[in-house]
Amino acid sequence: MPNLHPLNHINNADPKLINFINQVNQDIDKINGLIKEYNNTTSDK
Repeated sequence: MPNLHPLNHINNADPKLINFINQVNQDIDKINGLIKEYNNTTSDK
């Protein structure tokens, strides 16, 4: 999973906001993984 933290360098950014966005990014990575798995299983047919 890529380790992306695009907002960490922004001064005075709310740490809770940064944490929330990082969690969302992790969720998106998981969803993308599920989509890849689904596509791999359906392309086998």
